[in-house]
Amino acid sequence: MAATQPVNAPAIVPSGVVPSPCVGVCAFDPATGWCLGCARTADEIATWREVAADARQRVWDRLPGRRAALGLVLHRMAWTAADIRAFALRALAPGAGNWVVGIHGAVGEFSAAPGETVRIARRGDALEAATAQGALRLAVEDSTRALGLAAGGGSPGLRAIVLAVPRVRLALPVHGAVTPLGPDAGAIGAQDRAAPLYDLGLGSPAAQFCIRSAEPAMLDVLAAAAGRPWMQAMGTLGPAALAHAPHRVVLTQAARVEVYAPIPPPGDRSPPGPHTHLLPDCLALGRETSPDLDLPAAYAPAAIFYPAPDGPLAGVAG
Repeated sequence: MAATQPVNAPAIVPSGVVPSPCVGVCAFDPATGWCLGCARTADEIATWREVAADARQRVWDRLPGRRAALGLVLHRMAWTAADIRAFALRALAPGAGNWVVGIHGAVGEFSAAPGETVRIARRGDALEAATAQGALRLAVEDSTRALGLAAGGGSPGLRAIVLAVPRVRLALPVHGAVTPLGPDAGAIGAQDRAAPLYDLGLGSPAAQFCIRSAEPAMLDVLAAAAGRPWMQAMGTLGPAALAHAPHRVVLTQAARVEVYAPIPPPGDRSPPGPHTHLLPDCLALGRETSPDLDLPAAYAPAAIFYPAPDGPLAGVAG
């Protein structure tokens, strides 16, 4: 991957396509007649495919006020897949913000510190970014949706942007115990594609939390843990991971985070840049997203971007 300066990545060039605001929640507020998912009227929904692009845009322009009146904090953004890719390229800039991939309690996070070089590559519809401490791949398809989470409290802009995929498209294997997956052929760096990958087996259809290592001592511990529930195996896996610093790989249907940085000792804070969290108490809640973020049931999280408060994308709207 050639070194680039993503801070100079181009702004979004609107595609001219006006997508539907639908988020898969089809219920109407009896007082206003607006949909509690997208804030359109029944007539606007029924005639959406029949009206011209300028009429669709006029509907989009009315929605922010309606969402505010209804108290809706999550909405579909008027972005096509190409628009999402263009935004993601900007959001990989050092200091732009933080990408989070995984489920509540088991995530990989990717960000680049200000001034740090980010190596970026486009591979078909996917974007890959890497620093010395980790890497991120985003595979945006036509079915990928960008959902904006309002900042709340009267603040402008968005607190987060969720890249979500239709739940019917989830195809990750679901394991309930530590499971060997063979060589990590999907590794972002070619040098890592022969290294064995083990899924900890969290049992979620939305994400896998994995360990990758070529260190013989770490592989011995992983092989001995295979077939055991991850909580039972952590008594040996945890100390080995602290000692040998294996790569952690978190996968969703449309994203991958790889973390190369060592795991901090218990009680220490995670360092700036790429890192992971594996928190049993949070996992016990059985949620895919944090308690302050509920996605429509039709969608699963692929990746969430949190703009840095003082970064180039602070106050982004959509």
